[in-house]
Amino acid sequence: HELLSWLQSQNVCAVVNAASDIESSRAGITLAERHPFVWAAAGIHPHEAGNAPKNAIETLQSLLEHPRVVALGEIGLDYHYNTFPREVQLDLFEQLLKLSLEVEKPVIIHDREAHE
Repeated sequence: HELLSWLQSQNVCAVVNAASDIESSRAGITLAERHPFVWAAAGIHPHEAGNAPKNAIETLQSLLEHPRVVALGEIGLDYHYNTFPREVQLDLFEQLLKLSLEVEKPVIIHDREAHE
């Protein structure tokens, strides 16, 4: 946690830790529970869209209820590497945007060569 100590020494007052999948979402929550100036986001990065478990939306909904989770992210579309087909990414992105409205949380968007 050398980075967190350094951030505090630089008078950083808050950090939001973005997630890339369910596991990193949970890890971010644990980190936020241990450090009062750290907040968590829970999400699935587009590079992980095809690896998302079947219950990903329900799991994220539960994680987003945690008081230390302030956003849904990182979510979005990445057409640069085409890790997963655009349709897979877009389907998950649309589901996650709908979830953000339901839980009333802001989103952290990843957009790479997909903004048109």
